[in-house]
Amino acid sequence: MTTTSAGPAGGTAATSVPGTAKRTWTRGYTWHARPRLFTLRGDLTASARPARPHRREGRPVTLVERDADTSRLERFYDRIPACDPYGVLVVVSGAPGSGRSELLHHLADHAASRGGTTLHAVAAPEERHLPYALVDQLLCALPARGRHLRPQPAHAGPVALSPLQRLLAVRRALLAHRSSPNAPLLVTVDDVEFADPQSLRCLAHLLRHGRPGQLVVAVTHRQGVRVRLPGLGELHDLPGTLALRTRPLGVRGVGQFLTPHLGAGRGPRFAHAVHGLTGGSPLLLAALMSDRWAAKEPTAEDGEPQPGEQFRQAVLACVHRTGRQGLKVARGVALLGRTATAPLLTALTGVGDGALRASLAALQEAGVLDGMTFRHESARTAVLDDLPQEERARLSRHAAELLHHAGSPPTEVAAHLLAAASGPRRGTWAYGALTDAAGAALARGETALAWRCLRTAERHCRDERQRLALQAAQAQLTWRRAPSAAAGQVRALVAPARAGLLAPDASVRLASQLLWQGRMDDATEVFRKAGATARATPDPRLRTELSAFHQHVALSYPGVLEKAGLPDPYDFGDRPSPGAGQAAFRWRSQAALASVLLTHDAAPAPGDPEETLSGVPSAQQSLEVQEASLLALVHAGRLETAATWCERLLSEAERLKAPVTSAVLMGLRALIAARRGRLLDAAEHATAALRRMPDQSWGVGIGLPLSVLIYTGTAMGRHEEVTELLDRPVPREMFHTRYGLHYLYARGRHQLATGRAHAALADFVECGERMRRWHMDVPDLLPWRTGAAEAWLALNDTARAARYVDEQLSRSAGASTRARGAALRVLAATRPPAARRGLLERALEASRDAGDAYETARVLADLGGAHKEQKDSAKGRLLVRQALRAADECGAQELYRSLQPSPGRGAPPAPSGQDRRRATAESASLTAAERRVASLAAHGYTNRDIAAKLFITVSTVEQHLTRVYRKINIRHRKDLPTNLDFHVADTA
Repeated sequence: MTTTSAGPAGGTAATSVPGTAKRTWTRGYTWHARPRLFTLRGDLTASARPARPHRREGRPVTLVERDADTSRLERFYDRIPACDPYGVLVVVSGAPGSGRSELLHHLADHAASRGGTTLHAVAAPEERHLPYALVDQLLCALPARGRHLRPQPAHAGPVALSPLQRLLAVRRALLAHRSSPNAPLLVTVDDVEFADPQSLRCLAHLLRHGRPGQLVVAVTHRQGVRVRLPGLGELHDLPGTLALRTRPLGVRGVGQFLTPHLGAGRGPRFAHAVHGLTGGSPLLLAALMSDRWAAKEPTAEDGEPQPGEQFRQAVLACVHRTGRQGLKVARGVALLGRTATAPLLTALTGVGDGALRASLAALQEAGVLDGMTFRHESARTAVLDDLPQEERARLSRHAAELLHHAGSPPTEVAAHLLAAASGPRRGTWAYGALTDAAGAALARGETALAWRCLRTAERHCRDERQRLALQAAQAQLTWRRAPSAAAGQVRALVAPARAGLLAPDASVRLASQLLWQGRMDDATEVFRKAGATARATPDPRLRTELSAFHQHVALSYPGVLEKAGLPDPYDFGDRPSPGAGQAAFRWRSQAALASVLLTHDAAPAPGDPEETLSGVPSAQQSLEVQEASLLALVHAGRLETAATWCERLLSEAERLKAPVTSAVLMGLRALIAARRGRLLDAAEHATAALRRMPDQSWGVGIGLPLSVLIYTGTAMGRHEEVTELLDRPVPREMFHTRYGLHYLYARGRHQLATGRAHAALADFVECGERMRRWHMDVPDLLPWRTGAAEAWLALNDTARAARYVDEQLSRSAGASTRARGAALRVLAATRPPAARRGLLERALEASRDAGDAYETARVLADLGGAHKEQKDSAKGRLLVRQALRAADECGAQELYRSLQPSPGRGAPPAPSGQDRRRATAESASLTAAERRVASLAAHGYTNRDIAAKLFITVSTVEQHLTRVYRKINIRHRKDLPTNLDFHVADTA
């Protein structure tokens, strides 16, 4: 017996022997195009078929979870010849890709084993209106020995035959093709719902009027669609009809399918994940395996299969086979994504409720959808990519409008407007959705998306104000990347802002950018205009926004406030009302900073900066909020908390790729480290901040990181580097800002350290004058009086120095211990030697409490000198050793060298030759462990410090010291020699 099917071009049939046959329509693992179908004559154009899976050479093929169906088919076929008065009809329904054709293939194999003959055809939508196209296809499948039986009229076209002539010709040709008179002829038709009515009536006639046992017709059709089968439909309910339905595989069935490909262990292990990916569709499973074997770099041994191009094509085949409405619904779901709902899909696709439910069910059973969601993103992108560009743009515009009217978030509406790419102006709603989406994208750090939204919004502008608002938003976006690059955009907005064409909140942002650039006059005008507009509006958000910015100007650009001409420059208005929204957080951050910096009676009530930082995600906070909150913590003496928050915010800024925010936070991190006396860390952070952004982009803000570098460089003795830093050009307007105060103070420290006391005094006094004039004369900002007192001491004017430092201490009563510690140290220098120790001990306590390592080292050095002046040399040496250690650890090399003139890091004063010989002799008797402990103790480390450094217990340290005292013949810790041959730094 032979099995035949419609052949390739030219109508040549494919003939094969059962058991070795390769069928063009059979199941398998690789993906090829269906063969083209041709009619009896060449007068009808050939049409391409949808893709269809084919068997991969050498791979086993098994039907999974189909045992009951195959058994019913076999039993049904075996009892046909004797009992049916008519021909027999088998109908197999199911979702696309569910294995319907596999059952036909199994039936054909079973028929072959019984000596039967099979002819196969595939119906196609494009041939539905071609009369007898399906019958012609069956006849084309006849082997060469039966072709002479086909009707050959002299005139053109099969339509010239009468229906009776064609029926007789077909009957004669088909029945003559039987290989055995005892076995029925099996005719199988895939996708019968697409067959032409004439062919179906022909097959129905043959079934009705044939002899018993002569003919079996087996057809497949899609489940969930209304199938019209002229002629055949009438036979559906007769006794000689068998109806089967194929369903998706379960998890266990998927595991059985995977086992031949992945192995007995890995198949069941990945079954659940693969079932979630394919929905149990045999077609999608086969495509997934085809992708696996076709991959140039196969999936890792332990990795689950990943979808590829074959899977994408299989998904498209499933979608297209669900019909025209199913295709529309699939495209609608792909387009709407997670926003898809039944009402939206109906409105978008035009598919009615009933048809929508049927299409969704078909797509779900085909393994494409899970509810209203694609089972895998690659399936969704495949459907979207299959959409013609113009159709996709039209649907995207329609989806955007539907989502807008449904009240969806602007980001979802904007996504479809962006996908539309072009099209007519959609109105104010489109402009608003795109600008709002740009703001949301900016808050998430998605700068590229924000740019796309703003550019697309340009097409939907209605008037000049909207166009200017877009320009302001684009300037803000450029500013976040590089303020210097936004200079031209900012400049172009000044005139419209002065004319009142810019919205108040956009004017406030513009004024902030102008201030950063040092354009104080323009900023003043824009600020004044925005203030007048905001005060005239009842909008609580705008009023709070203006009040927050007013405080920001007073705290960071106080020189501008002097020029603004306001009736009361420090009247910041009332606290935010409930409707202020995000503006309330900006107001609270500025109020928190004002409460620790401003001395004016109108300063706002203090708030907790941590509450402000915690109240809104950092991605949505403005740079002004973060800077003000951190500075409020710093100037309140909460340095540990400030450092923790700064690191957290900096990490988030780096994640969001916000270079300006990152640079400013690096500068604040440097300031915090400097306040903690960690000079090396502060210098490193300040250098990183200046490298993160060019000087042109820093604007007047460069004063903060630059002042930290000048201050730390001076303390570390890097005076040549500091001189180069001071030669670095800075904006002249910087000295009208808070950043300029830091610069003046740091420059004064350098002048003082390099012997220019008069110049230093001038800088300190100028810094103080500005602080007083700007109502910022608080010790926790900058201790300019302490600096001035040190300058007067350098000029040998103890009385003036004492007056300055006394005034500083009187203002430091409620201030942080850091400012008080430095003032007490300088005050001690104005007192007689007998009165210094008590003041310095208080200074030491205050500096340690403040956590200022550098100031602690300075106090220790002065206290050691005071003890020596009082003839307590041993205590003095111990304190000096502690000062050496503290100076070395914090990087204060200038102080270190003044205490330890000999070369070498951590080296003690150079001993005489006799001392060296004695020390060598004494240390020779010590073990290595004893020598390590003794050396650390000689340099001022406590027993607990030594234990921590050497990873031993305190008791062990005490035992080592006891033996050391005995061996080198000393009685007290202060008598330990400092020149033991052990390097203290080695324990760091």
